[in-house]
Amino acid sequence: MILEVTADQIADLTDTDLRTLVGYLCEREVRAHGHSTSSVTWGGHQNAGDGGIDVRVALPAGAAILGYVLKPTTGFQVKAQDMPYGAVLNEMAPGGIVRPSIAELAANGGAYVIVSSKGSVADSSLTDRKAAMAEAVKSLSSELSLDFYDRRRIASWVNQHAGLVPWVREKLGLPLLGWRPFEDWSSSPAPADAPYLLDGQTRLIGPSIKNANGLDAEQALAMLRAILSKPKGVVRLVGLSGVGKTRLIQALFDNRIGTGALPQSDALYTDVSDDPDPVPQEMLSRLITMGHRVVLIVDNCGIDLHKKLAAKIASSECLVSAITVEYDINDDDPQDTEVFTLEPASSDLIEKLLENRYPAIAPPSRHVIAKFSEGNSRVAFALAETAKNGESLASLNDSDLFERLFHQQKATSEELLDAGKACALLYSFDGETLEGSDSELLPLAKLAGQTVDQLYKHVAELHRRQLVQRRSKWRAVLPHALANRLAKRALADIAPQRIEDAIVNGSSARMLRSFSRRIGYLHDDERAVALASKWLAAGGRLAQLGKLNTLGEELFENIAPVSPPTTLAYIEAAAATHADEFFGVQNSNKVPIIRVLRSLAYDPALFERSATLLKGFALHEAPRSDDAAADSLKSLFALHLSGTHATAAQRAAFVQTLLESSTPSEQEFGLALLEEMFKVSYFTSSHLFEFGAWKRDYGFQPEDGDQIRDWFKRVIDAGRAAEASGKMPSARVRHVMANHLAELLQIGMIDEVIALVEAFAEQNGWPEGWIGVRTAMRKGKDVMPADALKRLEEVEKQLRPSEIVGLVRSYVLSPEWGALDIADAEEEEESKFLEAREKVHESCIDLGQQLARDPHQFSAMLPEIIASESQKTLLLGRGLGMGCASVTECW
Repeated sequence: MILEVTADQIADLTDTDLRTLVGYLCEREVRAHGHSTSSVTWGGHQNAGDGGIDVRVALPAGAAILGYVLKPTTGFQVKAQDMPYGAVLNEMAPGGIVRPSIAELAANGGAYVIVSSKGSVADSSLTDRKAAMAEAVKSLSSELSLDFYDRRRIASWVNQHAGLVPWVREKLGLPLLGWRPFEDWSSSPAPADAPYLLDGQTRLIGPSIKNANGLDAEQALAMLRAILSKPKGVVRLVGLSGVGKTRLIQALFDNRIGTGALPQSDALYTDVSDDPDPVPQEMLSRLITMGHRVVLIVDNCGIDLHKKLAAKIASSECLVSAITVEYDINDDDPQDTEVFTLEPASSDLIEKLLENRYPAIAPPSRHVIAKFSEGNSRVAFALAETAKNGESLASLNDSDLFERLFHQQKATSEELLDAGKACALLYSFDGETLEGSDSELLPLAKLAGQTVDQLYKHVAELHRRQLVQRRSKWRAVLPHALANRLAKRALADIAPQRIEDAIVNGSSARMLRSFSRRIGYLHDDERAVALASKWLAAGGRLAQLGKLNTLGEELFENIAPVSPPTTLAYIEAAAATHADEFFGVQNSNKVPIIRVLRSLAYDPALFERSATLLKGFALHEAPRSDDAAADSLKSLFALHLSGTHATAAQRAAFVQTLLESSTPSEQEFGLALLEEMFKVSYFTSSHLFEFGAWKRDYGFQPEDGDQIRDWFKRVIDAGRAAEASGKMPSARVRHVMANHLAELLQIGMIDEVIALVEAFAEQNGWPEGWIGVRTAMRKGKDVMPADALKRLEEVEKQLRPSEIVGLVRSYVLSPEWGALDIADAEEEEESKFLEAREKVHESCIDLGQQLARDPHQFSAMLPEIIASESQKTLLLGRGLGMGCASVTECW
């Protein structure tokens, strides 16, 4: 019999599987008598110290129980080995002393059962084993029920519970053809034992659900469990392929979520597409005939098969409940059935699923895939698979999934496909206005080769299949991944001139805007690239960049991702014709151009040209501008979250070029970018990283210490080269580099810092570098290796200023918060800051007195002192006054 196991099959089970099977059987037994399965416990390794009991049933005293569970309190010792007379004695009473767990059972009037799947099953052997059990506990005065279950009796017990037969066969590698016990039926990215991801947006809707917004995931589980926990409960669950129907059904049996989880041992699953044998109707007949309690799950179950199964359950006295699953969205309402529709999940849940299955795909790309999938996990996984070997996040290349989504289980309709292709050319469209100049169905119907009424009917059918979303009069083909595939088919099948006449050259600005948004996702389609290039060419629709109206501006930003090289050349051409006007306030399209340029800079091949254009905008904008191009430009030079994969060498070379420029404003930007490249921590970004349907991440992310060191070596080299060129004040570059010495030392770049110090120390000293080294010594004294600290001490002595110019720069012109690093304090803890600051202030006054006695030196330093923002110059002035008062003749 297909729904039976044999004694020999029981004998082939492993220790762990045999113990689990006995646990499942006990659960079934107590549940059949109306008790909670929480009274059954088991676990641990088969050979671990268990006190003589592997599975325990602990029902309240006096609870009604019959059959294989002998008493309300019963212990089972499970052995996948032979248990002859001596082995029984040694198991129950090692050394002649009864195990405490067995004595406790006896004191409570319980029962003790040994389960052995090996050895003889003859009646005489069983009698001998029971005699050994009685001998082992003869010293106990209390009554204890005893029994011995061999493999034959366990097989008989299993065959009373048909839901466990597939489980046993599965463990033995002899599964029923197409029938499976509880496991990962959904082939989801998470293992079957992973917790079900609750989603606040998940909605289960149906006629019996009074809430107009449907039920969330937790509420849905509770309702479905309530129906299926009772014999003859029948549920039908429908929803698009990939929205999570099968995973939701698995969660019905997960006792970690909510209450009242269905027993996993009750589950019997099949997918009709796997051609199960026996077929579902025959399996149901056998289950009913044998009187078994099972939750029958039939996936990919058509409405006709469902009706037959539901009718058979309704007309019989059985213990079976059933749930059928289908991706064909249908209006049928079969009798004796609760029909529910599962709507797509939230983007947040899809992103979590993608993170679990495709950790290599960066968050910006996961976000775009989730948006394109519209809550459909199967679509999301298909897009992610395509993206692994390509650059597009929008290509739904899975033809089978396309068929399941679009045609479902209905006959193929070329007219419906033509309607879908035409409608998919627009990101959204007016689906109700049939006539007049505002009608969008009219031009779309022409593209589909249909009348408006025919197109309207097809849109209604797509809506019934949940492939068109409706908001008021607006419609959209969804998910967008499906729409993108249909749009590509439309571009291939419909003459370009027809599309231009219907949409591009039409009078509807809204249709044109919607069309451009769709085209912007099709960078991997040559026809979309050709169309975008035509719009961006001289004399094209967007020829006047910088003077585009609101519509033109949106069109530009929508199609910019289609061909990045073409877009960049288009911006360069516009800038070259009238640079001052293009980069200045007269450019009304400045904000979207800056956004696009930052996205174009992602590609190392386009980086320098994009950054140069951003620099042009930055040089022309007012300081602290809300539309700051400078901020976008600076963001490209960060070690993390830069949004570009330009190499460290590329970026350092760009910075060096600015530093060596003859234009002061460019030099200032060079210093700002140098400062940005020196940052080692606290990286944030408010910029967007998505760009159409391109696969994107956060830009270059150093993977190891070697890459980080290479980055900073190149930054140091660029700064040193610029400082040595003499094309800008050396002190400005040195100041920036000095500010980051401590951070460089913290990441282990001591050799580079020492080389830098030695080079600058030979050229008029480096007071700021001295402060940086002292900062590193203070912060690193507890973590830095002793040899490194010793080397720093030598460098500190080399840099320590002795001439008045260096002393003034170190003590007076340095920041107030650096007091700990320039005061010669015995203790350098933060708690000594006030003491250190007082010492620095005293030194500032003293230096003022020294300058008072050296008017020539004072005159030389005066411009630098005036330009300083340090408040300590006031202390220097006080010293100057005191110095003048103390000399006979003051200059």
